[in-house]
Amino acid sequence: MTDPKQPSRKRKRWLFALLALVALLCWQVFHFGALRGALEVGARLDDRAALLALQDRSFVIMEQQERKIDSLKAQLDTQRKLTDLELQAGVELQRELQSSLMERRQLLEQLQFFESIIGNEASQAGLRLATIKLRPTDQANEWLLELTLTQVKKHNNRLTGKVSVAVMGQLDGQPIELDLPKIHPKKVSSVRFGFRYYQSLSVPMVLPEDFVAKELMVDVKVQSPKALHMVEQREWVELLR
Repeated sequence: MTDPKQPSRKRKRWLFALLALVALLCWQVFHFGALRGALEVGARLDDRAALLALQDRSFVIMEQQERKIDSLKAQLDTQRKLTDLELQAGVELQRELQSSLMERRQLLEQLQFFESIIGNEASQAGLRLATIKLRPTDQANEWLLELTLTQVKKHNNRLTGKVSVAVMGQLDGQPIELDLPKIHPKKVSSVRFGFRYYQSLSVPMVLPEDFVAKELMVDVKVQSPKALHMVEQREWVELLR
């Protein structure tokens, strides 16, 4: 005779497993958030050992994420064989898996960023424009340009200088180039920087109505300890991906 309590016990076991997974995810999010918070103050760090410790911690969290993803995949395979009454738990597990995969992608980007600062045997020492990102704001025709400058391998000297920006495109069917004073809300001509390891800059831009942006140019001029000039030009649509 079938035990009438068996389905109820099975559902309770799955509920307990689901709650355990949620708790694990919360723990991972806490540590991931703590690590991101540490990175936000990393621009003020002048200690290579501290950066290396953050990198090691990223690797540890990455390994934990890999084990968690493998566990979630195994449980999903089992869940697909169960009855319709228990499919909801499978949906929750699928959401957990997607969240873990997203966190893994963010950690991979983070580890690549560490490499852009510390470097490897194949890396060339010097200044690098590690990231260039564009995102729209809540205001019409307003954009926020996010830049990250890094100094690879050599960190003995503090780099100081300025960054200027220009946007190329079309207005009323005619080609036009807009430099920073024309598009910055405060009409500034450049943005100052100073760092040993890396620094993130946010540059607001307000484009004219009916302006069609095509390309973005970033001009970096290092003034100290010695003069250095670097220019990078990117397609506008490429920076929106």
